[in-house]
Amino acid sequence: MAHSGLPVTVAASGPLDTSGDTRIPFVNQFFRIFCGSLSLAYLGAMTAVGYWGLYLGFLAETSISAAINYWQFRTNKWKTISESYRPNVVVSDD
Repeated sequence: MAHSGLPVTVAASGPLDTSGDTRIPFVNQFFRIFCGSLSLAYLGAMTAVGYWGLYLGFLAETSISAAINYWQFRTNKWKTISESYRPNVVVSDD
């Protein structure tokens, strides 16, 4: 359950990374690790929250990342970035 957003994260970040749109996935990964996982893991280790803090850290890491990567994928900005790297390619209707 804690890694329920991981498939969405990986599936949405793949086209973003390969198209050249690497800024949003990089910033997303930075914030999900340092603001989500580590802060909630610290909360779980240092307070009475205990293991629930670790569980919430895993859940926050994957679900926040999945939402941001999916949002960026749905904006279709990655297609424009990809086309800027290869402007002379003709798209077929096959």
